Amino acid sequence: ILNRVKSVAPAASVHTFNDKSVSFQLGTADAKAVSGLLALVESERQQLRISSYDTHGTSLEEVFLSLMEKENSESEKTEEASQTEKLTPGVEATPISYDDGAGKHSPLSDGRKTSAFSQALVICLKRFMVARRSFLGPILALACLLCAAIIPLRYMTKRHESCAAKVSDDFYYTQDLYLPTAGPYGVIGANGADMSTFVSPFQLTEYLGNITDFDVEAVPSGVTFDDFISLHYWNLSIGGVSLDVNTRQALIAYEGEAYSLAGPALLNLASNIMLNQIENTKGPRIIAQHSEFAANFPSGTADALKWIGFFGLGIAIFPAFATLYVARERISAVKAMQLGNGLTPDAHHLGHLFAEMPVIIIGSTVSIALFGAGHNPQFTDLGLLWFIFVLYGIAATLMSFLAALF
Repeated sequence: ILNRVKSVAPAASVHTFNDKSVSFQLGTADAKAVSGLLALVESERQQLRISSYDTHGTSLEEVFLSLMEKENSESEKTEEASQTEKLTPGVEATPISYDDGAGKHSPLSDGRKTSAFSQALVICLKRFMVARRSFLGPILALACLLCAAIIPLRYMTKRHESCAAKVSDDFYYTQDLYLPTAGPYGVIGANGADMSTFVSPFQLTEYLGNITDFDVEAVPSGVTFDDFISLHYWNLSIGGVSLDVNTRQALIAYEGEAYSLAGPALLNLASNIMLNQIENTKGPRIIAQHSEFAANFPSGTADALKWIGFFGLGIAIFPAFATLYVARERISAVKAMQLGNGLTPDAHHLGHLFAEMPVIIIGSTVSIALFGAGHNPQFTDLGLLWFIFVLYGIAATLMSFLAALF
């Protein structure tokens, strides 16, 4: 069989042999030789008594063994040549030195793991080298940020620069809470079925003095104040007051409706009755008042909202340009190859952040310089504002890297 195989592949040799099978190493990778050998085996299969056959390529182990054999043979030849030189008379062997004379050893890696900061610097340097030819992304990012800082400034030129509130007295009023003089319609928010104020015991109303425009009634006899309120709470708009003469403790019941002042008014009524009872006097002694907060209508709010909307939209779009290179790197499998070669994820993102820092710092500096140009009173503490801009740029860039993962 070997002779027939050599007729097609002269470099063929027996690779393995046992009682049931034999394998040959052809010693060639020519496709024509392989196809010719297969045709020969198929045509003479019965004559050569071959039950089955197959072909397979060289395994990785065989490649390694072949390389090792070549290296061993070369090293043996080198040793023989060196021995010959030593044995030859009159020829002095020159020692081989691996030292370059400056105390430096062979430039081989010591096997230590590269720090994440060093890896980040390599990524940053690579980005800078790429930016020398592909600089459209950083320029567009700066243009977006500067347009967002310059264009909306026209909304702030004629705006009132003070942050002080301008008080308007158009809706500013004061409401008297003393029921005998204020009347029930001034302290409730809606019309009720019964506008009376119930006082228990009723004889305490004599301490109120001359009552005008004030409807006060007594709780029916045989019914406690609590029971009366529980039975008629749905038909009472103001409520009532119950006082204990001995302990001088007051119980106030009122409807908790929006915009109603019945609770404070009844509390003021109970305070006057108790004070007059102690001093044995009549009439109003404590007159409380209720007033709304002063209405504040700041001017120039619409202009400020225009500036916030335009500037906020610009700085929201600005970090998207940081995702272009990172996303392209992920799609083209460059990132996977870098991670496979030992690059850590934190070093990868830190290096790209270092590469984006010039855009962040330049954009923040120019924007703050424009805000401060002409001593615009709309912006104060520009140094702190610059620091906030830089922090926002870093945070937004890292967030864009996170978005580029999906």
